Amino acid sequence: MLLDATADALIAGVPFAICGQCRPLLRPIDVLGLNHAPPLHRSTAEALAWLAFLPRLSGQDIR
Repeated sequence: MLLDATADALIAGVPFAICGQCRPLLRPIDVLGLNHAPPLHRSTAEALAWLAFLPRLSGQDIR
């Protein structure tokens, strides 16, 4: 489901990130080797900072 959500968000052009540190979230991602597929962050603040940085990466920053 995480990969589908990531792909759907990418196709729709919607910024998307996952945050969390709990084992039930991280263990399946690690076991399946998906560490780099979904944008995974340790905290909400880290995820929000990354999402704020995305427009600059794509050249769409309007500030």
